[in-house]
Parts: sequence; structure tokens; C-alpha cells
Amino acid sequence: MTSYGCIRVTKSSSSALLLLARRCQVVGGGEIAVNNNYNSGVRVWNSSVATSYSSSLAGFSTSTSDNVVVKKERPPSVLTSLEDGFKAREAWSAITKKYAGGFPVRHSDFQQICSQTEVGDSKLILHMLSHLKRCNRFIIQPAEADQVMSAMSQNYRNDEDNDDSSSSVVDAALFVGRAFVDKDTGLYFAASVDTVEDIILKPLLSGEEAPPHSEEAAGLAVDIIYSLLYRGSRPYQYLKKRAARKYLKQLECPVGPYPSTFHLAIQILLHDNPSNITAAQKLAKRYVATNRTVLEQTTQLMVTAQEEVDNAAAAAAKEIEDSAETTEDEAASEETEEKS
Repeated sequence: MTSYGCIRVTKSSSSALLLLARRCQVVGGGEIAVNNNYNSGVRVWNSSVATSYSSSLAGFSTSTSDNVVVKKERPPSVLTSLEDGFKAREAWSAITKKYAGGFPVRHSDFQQICSQTEVGDSKLILHMLSHLKRCNRFIIQPAEADQVMSAMSQNYRNDEDNDDSSSSVVDAALFVGRAFVDKDTGLYFAASVDTVEDIILKPLLSGEEAPPHSEEAAGLAVDIIYSLLYRGSRPYQYLKKRAARKYLKQLECPVGPYPSTFHLAIQILLHDNPSNITAAQKLAKRYVATNRTVLEQTTQLMVTAQEEVDNAAAAAAKEIEDSAETTEDEAASEETEEKS
């Protein structure tokens, strides 16, 4: 056994001291000082120890400025290998090959693909959203959700009608609305309420050839309000721990519907179709239960629709009564004629 200052070196402990020496650096005066990256506080003051193990420190710099860790450069994007002016389908094919197996996909690549979409690529965007969320654990951001919904609406093309008609605006709104309600796309967790109003609800209300009171549009408006109410009511508080963690990991925009959003949905429900007043009242009851305010215009719209329904019911009842009286009069006149 050999003793050097404060450290005892044996045959069995030489390897441990060698490991310590590799973690140290040689400083002036022949001492070995502990590297700043290690907080062990050990310091060897015997110059012979420094001489004995100086050979094991070959390649280790003696200046503290050379110990700075150099960050590894980020590899270039896979989209840089494509030619200029590439199409969205080509980029998506390269992405699926590069990141197959569940590897994370860059948000910049996803945004670049969405910016390169053309007319007819709405279904491609929908497929990208569902595939990335399912296979690559992709969490879409609010800005990306707004960009995606705008691209889907602008590039939508009906397979049955290739010309640009006013009905295509409503069809595009229905397509984007169904994608928003479907939680497998991820738009429900990130899309802002303003985008939902501008891209889905307002086009449904302004349609001409496809009336906004169609069953599909009315049902979609109700589903959107229910989805936003659920999102804004902090449902993770009532979920189990694992389900709550999974929900919160995906949630990016926890905002519920605005009073203007609810007003648009009620307008879609009651536009030229007051018979949907029952569904509107049920939706309003659920909306008010979350301590949200209803606009006066919305209340007046529902009151007007209820009055129209009541007047129509009264008119129908009066018509039935008149027809019954007419039938009785005819029967009485026939009996009189038979007797005579």
C-alpha cells in the first residue's frame, strides 16, 4: 500500500483513483483539482500523484475554457431533399418513410406541408392529422390548428361537383366541422373558438343553395356547442388519473364557447325552421348550466320562434276543428236529403 498525501492507493483501489483522475484536470503547481462539473470536493495536493497519473489524462485539456460542451447540430429536415415546388403528397410520403415507427415529427415540417396544399387536398390533411396523432403522438398547437382548418376549408372540393358553387362553401364548413368534432384528429384540443366561428358556423349560416336549417347542419351546430362546453368545463377533474393525464397532455386550448358562438348555433337551428325550438331550448338549458351568459338577441330569437310554433299549432288546431265542423254539416245535410 502506498500513501500519497490524503489518498491511500492500493492495488485494488488504483482503478478507482484512475477513474477519479479522469474526472479531474491538471492545474499549475502539479496538483490535480476536481473538475467543476463534479461536486465531490476532493482535491489531491501531492505533486507525485499528478506526475503518476498525468499519462492517463492524455487528451484532457488543462484549460477550463476548453471544457465547454458543444451542442450537437440539428440534422436537416427531410423536406430539404425534395425539389423546389414540391407537392403536399410528395412531402407527406417522405415524412411517413422518415418517421415510420412512431418517431416524433417536426412541427415546422407539418406547417410546411399544410402551406403547400392545393385544391382537393382536404382529405389528405384530415388523413395526416389522424395518422400523426395515432402513430407519432403528434400534439397539434393552436396556431397550427387554425392554419389546418383554414387550409381544409379553402382546398375542399366536392367529388360530385367540381365547379365553384355556393354550396361548396357549406360543404367545406360541414367537412371541417366533422373533423373538429372528431377527437381523433386533435382539432378539438387545439382549435380556437374564433376559428370555429369563422370557418364553420358562419359559412353554415350564410349558405344559399344548401339551406342552413338542413338536418346535417343543425346537428353539427349542436355537436360543436356540446364539444366546446365539454372542453371548457375542465372535464379532467372528473376523470381517472391516467385518463386525466392523457387528456391534459393533448389539451392546448381549454376555452369554451362564447355567447356569440351560442347565438350562431341557435340561428342555424331556427333559421326558417322554428320547429327546432325544442332542441334549441335543451341546448340553452345546458349552456346556462355552465354559468355562461346568453345574449339578448338569442333570447329574443328563441321567444319569436316559440311564438311562431304556438301560432302554427293554434292555426292547425283551428283548421282541424273547422274541418270537423264541415264534416258534421255535410253529414247532417245528407241525412236531411235522405229523409226528404
